[in-house]
Amino acid sequence: MKPNIIAIPDVHGDYTAMGDSLKAAEKKLRQECLVPTTPANLVFLGDLIDRGPKNLEVINYVVSLKERYKDRVNYICGNHEAMLFQFLYQPADSDDCPIALSATCNFIRNGGLPTLTSLMDIDDCPFFPEFYYRAFQRFSSEKAYNLVVDNMDSFLQLRNFLAKDKLIRQFFTFMDPAVIIDDTLFVHGGLTNEFISNNYRQNHWFEELRLNFAQAVFSGFNNCFESFAKFNNASSHRAGSGVSGPFWTDRRDFLEMDEQSTVKLVESMSVYGINKMVLGHSIVPKVTTESLQTTLGDLDLVFLDTGISDVYRKPYDKQALVVTEGISYVLDSCGQWQVLN
Repeated sequence: MKPNIIAIPDVHGDYTAMGDSLKAAEKKLRQECLVPTTPANLVFLGDLIDRGPKNLEVINYVVSLKERYKDRVNYICGNHEAMLFQFLYQPADSDDCPIALSATCNFIRNGGLPTLTSLMDIDDCPFFPEFYYRAFQRFSSEKAYNLVVDNMDSFLQLRNFLAKDKLIRQFFTFMDPAVIIDDTLFVHGGLTNEFISNNYRQNHWFEELRLNFAQAVFSGFNNCFESFAKFNNASSHRAGSGVSGPFWTDRRDFLEMDEQSTVKLVESMSVYGINKMVLGHSIVPKVTTESLQTTLGDLDLVFLDTGISDVYRKPYDKQALVVTEGISYVLDSCGQWQVLN
């Protein structure tokens, strides 16, 4: 029997959009499932945090779901979770700079201040009203730098408190780099042939990926970031260089792959019977499927992030993928379910 699956893309601190998406998906599943008592697998595709207003509520919710339902609930690390992780645990630049300045500025510039102001609601957390009132400003690199430098002690106090908080450590400990359910791989940005072949043995790459990520998080808790950095390399399309990691791989990275890399990627996926990759990260105007076609077989890429968070001011108020009886359904911009071809 094919598993039932619900996938929710990038939430970005919009607790309402996440809840609406999940309710719509559960309703659709009840309508379509021939065996409605069969439990669903729930996957959040990463970027649960930043930019939106209710990051603590989102974190609390997904952690509680994971504690309750164990392996039936997975949430994947996105680039925004990676930026928070760097802010909290990456070693300080020097004795004169008690935080990781570049990582902190990057986190703030990409919408991290709403996350910090939301997390200030944790019991006994230091509270800084100057952050609260600036949370939803847009920050250029220069403005982010000036904010961090001018409030270095405040950022240090928040970092020291949150890095030790039980909920925050659970949030990162429970996180996955990617998940395989049936014939589908769920990952935030994507996995390229370069990343797999440069880091893992082909016939065991997925097990090694998950093990290495868990070790990278544990090492990060202890301020060692060498392993985590491999996962967190940005795509050249996102101002990065080198081999893009799964948090940052962009839709354009797939579309520009040469034939040899495409064949090798399909071959690596075939080891686990994967013929579909469901992705967030790359914002698309509507759910989009691209097919990588090779002589070995095809690999479908489903780009699910339509910008459901209120911060994007899109007509979407929810977005989800539902798979039941082997059929995939997605919500369109009018809130209607469509079969995904």
